[in-house]
Amino acid sequence: MPGHHPNSPVDNEAQLGLLVANLFRENGWKVLPRPCEQNSAPNLIASRADKKLIIEIKRASEGRRDRVIPLLSQAALEAAYYSRNLPGKLIPVAIVEANHISDSVSEEAKEFVRKCAPEVAVGLLDFEVFARSPVMDSRI
Repeated sequence: MPGHHPNSPVDNEAQLGLLVANLFRENGWKVLPRPCEQNSAPNLIASRADKKLIIEIKRASEGRRDRVIPLLSQAALEAAYYSRNLPGKLIPVAIVEANHISDSVSEEAKEFVRKCAPEVAVGLLDFEVFARSPVMDSRI
C-alpha cells in the first residue's frame, strides 16, 4: 500500500517535518520559517553559528534500497536546487525516513549521494533505532 507506514510514530509529512525540526532544535539549531521566495519552499531551514541548512525530507514506505536511494536522490536534488536559488551560503541536506533502514542500505545510500552530489549532507532516520540516535552526516 503506497505511503503506508505501519507502526510509524508519524502519520503524515507535516508530523515528520515537526519531528525533524525538533531533532535539530534539541541539538542547538534554530529552525527558521520557510521562505516563499521565487516559488521555493524547502521543508526546513535551520541555522546555528555560521551554518545555515536547507533541509529536504522524504518518507520511504520501506527501507529497501529501491525505495531509499531514489527518495534520497530526489531530496538531494531539491535541497541543492534551493541552496543555489535562495540568498546566502546554504548547506543542502537530504533526509529520508523509514521504519527500518539496514546498515547496508544506509551505507549504499550515503555513498551514492557522496559520489553524485558531494555538496549535499545526508541524514537517514530509522524509527527502529530512533531511540538510540538518528544517523546524520558529520558535515552538519
